[in-house]
Amino acid sequence: MLYPFRNDDPVVYRMKMKKHCVTMLKTLDELIVDWNSEKSRALIETIGTRHLRKLDTIRPHFELMKYGTVEMFKELIGREFGKNNSSDAWGQVFGLVTDEMCKFSEDSEDE
Repeated sequence: MLYPFRNDDPVVYRMKMKKHCVTMLKTLDELIVDWNSEKSRALIETIGTRHLRKLDTIRPHFELMKYGTVEMFKELIGREFGKNNSSDAWGQVFGLVTDEMCKFSEDSEDE
């Protein structure tokens, strides 16, 4: 299930989607700033559990989100976003977070 609120009224959907996107970007920022901390590891595990187990999110959903996030930055920031490989870096960060979330999910299934 990509978004549990996808069948909501369009106005409610947009409100929930905006909130989700803001939360996602704040979380990515936290993870980038403090990548190797225990707090970040716990946060990734929590997010992975929520998305992969409770919401039945699958890896291709994260690829869509990565693409959408990078495209959103391109649109909001413009050409500046393409300088210094920013779009590649954000794609890599998103990929690392996805890999870690999936790893936690796979580890918990093995137990």
